[in-house]
Amino acid sequence: MGGALARRIQQAFAKSAGHGLLRLGAVEAVQILPPVCAYWRAFGGRYVASLCTRPDVEDRRARTAPPSEEDLDTLASGAPPMPGGGYLTAW
Repeated sequence: MGGALARRIQQAFAKSAGHGLLRLGAVEAVQILPPVCAYWRAFGGRYVASLCTRPDVEDRRARTAPPSEEDLDTLASGAPPMPGGGYLTAW
């Protein structure tokens, strides 16, 4: 991963995990990333896609529905090897 890309991602995660996931899922969508970053980009991208496809997206009070337990199981079981990855579960 290039220096400028790594800095942008680090700066976003330094603000919060949410900022980092949003950065990966919305801004760095076409970058070539290591498997762990690509996994979290896909996670963040699913959230961004769910927001963008809501008919009431402009209503700031609108909430996205949480992913189903099946979706969470799929996400958790598809994680690449990473520190703490053994703790990933649907709940």
